[in-house]
Amino acid sequence: MKKTILILLSIVATSSLAWQLLDWTPSQIAEELAKKYKRHQAVSYQVDYQAKYVGMKEDTVNIRATVHQIRLEGDTVFGRHIWIEADSFINYYNGTNNYLISIGEKKITRYTQDQDFAINGNVIGGTIQTYFDKPSKLSETLEDDKTKWSLTPSSYQNQDLIKATIQYPDEDPFFNKKYTLWVDTKSPEIIRKSFVVEFQGDTQYNDWRFRGIRYDQITPEELELKFEQFANEFTIEDYVAKTEKDYAPLADGTHFPEIEGQLMGEGKAVKLSDYLGQITILDFWYMTCFPCLSAIPGLNNLQEKYEDKGLQVIGMNPYNNNEKDIERLPTFLEHNPMSYPTFYINKDSTDSYRVFMFPTLYVLDKDGDILFTQLGHGPDVEGKLDSLIQVHLK
Repeated sequence: MKKTILILLSIVATSSLAWQLLDWTPSQIAEELAKKYKRHQAVSYQVDYQAKYVGMKEDTVNIRATVHQIRLEGDTVFGRHIWIEADSFINYYNGTNNYLISIGEKKITRYTQDQDFAINGNVIGGTIQTYFDKPSKLSETLEDDKTKWSLTPSSYQNQDLIKATIQYPDEDPFFNKKYTLWVDTKSPEIIRKSFVVEFQGDTQYNDWRFRGIRYDQITPEELELKFEQFANEFTIEDYVAKTEKDYAPLADGTHFPEIEGQLMGEGKAVKLSDYLGQITILDFWYMTCFPCLSAIPGLNNLQEKYEDKGLQVIGMNPYNNNEKDIERLPTFLEHNPMSYPTFYINKDSTDSYRVFMFPTLYVLDKDGDILFTQLGHGPDVEGKLDSLIQVHLK
């Protein structure tokens, strides 16, 4: 009997807690978190960050870091001082420069203020993605009728929390996009968050688990002092950005070099010279390049329109000739049908063809000389290529 009473009391307590937690509404959670963040000038925390991006061969990237963020009024790059300290390197932004401190090499690479790719262009940039810098962002999601919030009681690390799920509308080709926040309403604080989205049969997910969150415990001067301790012992080198000339493609009129590879889907050895004698478009692309995928329908149209008149489109893929990507090729082609062949080519060969941006399109004449080059993709590319093809097929 005593055991039964204890069980009943436990059920009642749990039920009571659930109802207490769900007294909160999405707007209350968003507003209270925003108030909390706006009250403070600095936030420090440890984060275990996991990321798996669409097309990644590895299962996940795992980063454990200590992060400091301090508001920086008037800064248009990050809007805050940033210090990200991982096992073997540190990223530091002080409003004037970005620095990458390599502990093992005892070297500091200095980037200019606008070269924010030193942080944003790397997975490490995910560690600073909190709502501290944009406190009103959660409230903005509530203003969109297509975005749906749901709240459920949850627990994490022996804490009773509210799990807030924010479901975004499907926008082809992205589906089932959602953020999940585990919120400690006593603080209030986001203890954990995750992001998931599906893209053409593959899934991206990101997961942040925060620990030791504290506010206003560090100043910009203290961060600068930490940096100077490294600067006094390490060598400092300026990052040398490549120039427009460094990225220039092969010049018009140049005879395009021979390309050898394997035919995608068949594995047969092929070479470019086997296809010359007609106007040829070479499309350098890879599976997870979104602009590359956007270019495929237009290239299909051109191939089908001019195939009988002397046009051949050929894809050139330097990155997806591996077991995992070959395995998912049928699913990829379901979403991105291609009416032209693709060569798998050596990824180290792209420099020889001056391909530094994807997609890069080379249009060759019947002798294999370059008529035109298109870097990247936009809505006018198909029409531009169509006009060029008509001129040279006459």
